[in-house]
Amino acid sequence: MYRDDEKWEKIFNCAKDYYEEHGNLNVPKDYLTDENTSLSTWLTHQKQLFTIGKLYEDRIEKLKEIGFNFNAQRVRLSWAETFDLLIDYYNDNGNIDLKKNYKAENGTNLYAWLRTQKRAYNEGQLDEEKKLKLELLGFKFENILEAKWNEHYLEAKEYYEATGCLDIIADYTLKDGSNLKRWIYSQINMYRKGKLSQYKADKLRDLGIKIDNNKRFNLPWEEVYKIAEEYYKEHGNFNVPRYYVTKEGCSLGKWLNTQKNNYGKGKLSNERKELLEKIGVSFDKVGTRKDWEEAYKIAEEYYKEYGNLNVISSYVTKDGYKLGVWLDSQREKFKKGLLSEDNVKRLQSIGMNFEKKDTIWLRMYKCLLQYYLDNGNIYVPYEYVTKDGYPLGKWVTKQKKLYLSGKLRSNQKQKLDEINFTVILDNEVEIKDIVDDQNNKQKISIYLIRLCLRLKINVDKNYEFISKLSYEDFKTRLIILRDTNERYCDENGLLHPIFNMTNEDIINTTGYVKPNSILRLKLIKNSKNIN
Repeated sequence: MYRDDEKWEKIFNCAKDYYEEHGNLNVPKDYLTDENTSLSTWLTHQKQLFTIGKLYEDRIEKLKEIGFNFNAQRVRLSWAETFDLLIDYYNDNGNIDLKKNYKAENGTNLYAWLRTQKRAYNEGQLDEEKKLKLELLGFKFENILEAKWNEHYLEAKEYYEATGCLDIIADYTLKDGSNLKRWIYSQINMYRKGKLSQYKADKLRDLGIKIDNNKRFNLPWEEVYKIAEEYYKEHGNFNVPRYYVTKEGCSLGKWLNTQKNNYGKGKLSNERKELLEKIGVSFDKVGTRKDWEEAYKIAEEYYKEYGNLNVISSYVTKDGYKLGVWLDSQREKFKKGLLSEDNVKRLQSIGMNFEKKDTIWLRMYKCLLQYYLDNGNIYVPYEYVTKDGYPLGKWVTKQKKLYLSGKLRSNQKQKLDEINFTVILDNEVEIKDIVDDQNNKQKISIYLIRLCLRLKINVDKNYEFISKLSYEDFKTRLIILRDTNERYCDENGLLHPIFNMTNEDIINTTGYVKPNSILRLKLIKNSKNIN
């Protein structure tokens, strides 16, 4: 059994140093070792290995010497780690028909975990990759959305059988409070967009619904007006993007724009205009004083909540208003002298910054320097915002892209070089060099390149093997070697021979994969991908 003692000892010594300096092992999650490894994550992994009986005795003793508590509260496993426990159960039993409250050897309640996955799926919170992994083990999901569709369909069928048609009165509601007419319209719109299954389309045809008519389908004006009225009651405004679509499939943004255009052309009746104004629709032209005042109010609300107006150009409010674009337009008008003195003073009173971009860049750079002084590094998380409200994480990400593409100004690049900015670019630069080196070769997935770099696998030296494998097949081989305690590469940095084997060869090689394992299923599924 292979033991990477050298790497383990290096990280252990970092843990020891931390213990001697702080007197405990309460390590922050963002604390990194010299190996650029999260010390907190590494300690958690040692506890997990101990819990399932896979931590070597000599390592247990060393960790105890520096105050490591193996009896602390149970470690919460990640989704992938819990799924691995489920795979072990599947390998041993050939199924995942768990008894109620079944627990794995480490105490994890797999039965409860599976129920959580089912609930997440029904609430639309389970991503497709996790869903497919569970289905590969034979897990069945109860689709609440499908049940809801069938429920609505049966009620529509009852109405059809009772009346002989689907000329539904506007306010006819279903048992759950939904409007039947709108539901039918939403199905037709879904069919037009290719998002309705053939099975459902056929069932709707059985009720006489003409979903195959190529004529553009629109809700009656009165129906959309009611939807607009409901939107206004909920949000208090009509700051909706042009392409905003409601849950019922109604293109409310386009409809509102059409009403304004019709008004401008004299095609909107006074009766409809009055109805629309009654629910807050404004027919003032864009750029009028009223339009500016409404935008100012939105900016003022943002300032009251966050204490600044430090938004990126693409920022859009929850109600769909493009505040970032509007603020940029005010800066442009200010530069050209087109912004009145009164407007300038009012904007400045709510934190508007009319500075040049260079001045703003320097301010963000100072924030980065302060982050370095506070944290000892410049690995700023993407969502990090300073106490003053500056989006430093997003700014650093943008500087990375500009630096690598050579689009930074010379003075900006010089300032970043002064704080060794290239430290956080090493992987990106290496990836770019590798990708550029593939001009005359079969291209390798950039995700596969990143994986190799993270595992310190030399892409150039192993190009012949790597270029033949998909990302998934490559990962499957890594899992096999991990489970059999074999090294990924030999002393010369060359990949294990398994990376040059076909899926069929791996399946037929004794000792690599168990007969009923999930890995075997993956290999069979992908066997046609490798020659």
